Amino acid sequence: MDLSEQTQKAVSELGFEFASEIQARSIPHMLAGRDVLGQAKTGSGKTLAYMIPAVELLRKTHFQQKQGVGVLIITPTRELAMHNYKWARDCLQHHHNKTHGVVIGGAKRSSEANQL
Repeated sequence: MDLSEQTQKAVSELGFEFASEIQARSIPHMLAGRDVLGQAKTGSGKTLAYMIPAVELLRKTHFQQKQGVGVLIITPTRELAMHNYKWARDCLQHHHNKTHGVVIGGAKRSSEANQL
C-alpha cells in the first residue's frame, strides 16, 4: 500500500508485516476517498483498517491543529473508545505535528475540554 514512511514505521513497530483481509480490501478504497462498509470478526484488524486511512488522509491534506478536529470516531462504549484511542496514539507516534485525545462520558470535563 502507498503509505507514508511515518505510518509504515508505526505499523511495523506494532508488529505487523502484512495486511489482514479487511485491511487489504478496505484501505485502498478509503485512501481514494470512497466510503466503505465492512464487516469482520473480532481480532481481524478492523480498527487499523480505518485508523490507517484516517492518519494518512490527515497527512496528505497537510491538516493542521488550528483547523480544528480532523477525525472524529464515535463509539458506543468507553472500552471501545479507549481501544480506538490506543490505536490512534500508536499510529500517530511518528507524525509529530498531530495531536490526539479521547473524550468519554463521566470523565473530568476540564481535562476533556483541554484536549478538544
